Amino acid sequence: MAKRKNSVTSLDVARVAGVSQSTVSMILNNSDYGSFTEETRQKVYQACIATGYRSLAPIKRKNSEKTILTICPSCGNPDYMVAVETIQKCCISYGYNNLTLFSLRNPDVETKIMQTISNHSIDGVIFLYKPENTWLISNIESLVPSISVCDHDPIIGFDSIETNSDKIGSVIAQHLIDLGHERIAFVATELSDKHSLRINRLNGIKKTYQNNGYDPDKSIIACTFESEDIASRENMTDYEAGFILANSIIDKYPVTAFVGNNDMVCFGIIDAIQRKKKRIPQDYSVCGCDNTSLSNIKSLSLTTVDNYTSHRASEAVNILIKKIKNANNPVQEQSPISTVKVEYTPKLVLRSSTGPARKI
Repeated sequence: MAKRKNSVTSLDVARVAGVSQSTVSMILNNSDYGSFTEETRQKVYQACIATGYRSLAPIKRKNSEKTILTICPSCGNPDYMVAVETIQKCCISYGYNNLTLFSLRNPDVETKIMQTISNHSIDGVIFLYKPENTWLISNIESLVPSISVCDHDPIIGFDSIETNSDKIGSVIAQHLIDLGHERIAFVATELSDKHSLRINRLNGIKKTYQNNGYDPDKSIIACTFESEDIASRENMTDYEAGFILANSIIDKYPVTAFVGNNDMVCFGIIDAIQRKKKRIPQDYSVCGCDNTSLSNIKSLSLTTVDNYTSHRASEAVNILIKKIKNANNPVQEQSPISTVKVEYTPKLVLRSSTGPARKI
């Protein structure tokens, strides 16, 4: 008789991983008397997923504690901090603890997420970005209920609360076109596959300029440290990046408006413009993304785009809690499986940092 899927044992895992059954047992039970390399641990974790073995590192919970893990790329952008704080409050309201792991978009750190899930007996995971580790994306759901709060990406197969950065770029571009800005600078620390959100925003800007009869290659200048041949240092803040790049752009390109990849980049841009004795918005308009709380400070008054970070973060917790409850309900196994995709439409928040274009 064929072995049923739910009859997979630790011996099956050991055979797939190429280790002993006792090794599997000690790793999955977090035994103090076993010392194993990270490579061996990962082999066992991956074998668990490959075989469908569900007893991944069960540890004793204290007082039936329930925990949700948040994976955040960094703490440098206030937008992420808003999401983390919102998730924390929502988790507490549901009686869950919340842990936050900052991955710095490092695939090695992301790989250790499974070990974190094991050591802390995690009930669910929230990603605030698309992980660099594509293997993790395709397998995390078999380990624990998961949801992402990030830009739309077809690679993410599990539930997600999305924004559409292409639309964000389009909203910004149309606003600047309506004000007569024919040449603008898009400012970001770097543009690569690692930061698809930035590329999507830039593409949205280019498409909108093209749809309005402009040549996007002439109207939009994408400015990064690489394109401007400026050395950048590790751990540079977005504010510093915006300030340094804007200093170069003002003297180099005939533009009338700046678009920062996020609000923090824009604050650096604003500082650079003002230090050069230029006026905002008479000489240069500045537009950002995220609508962080600092954007509304009177001395900054940044025109930006609201992508409803708090709403998306709280909705993610609501959906994840339902997934966790369904996963723990045996009757639910007979229900059809569905994937939730919720998209929030970005909204322009008009302030005094943008105005009619000057003649150049």
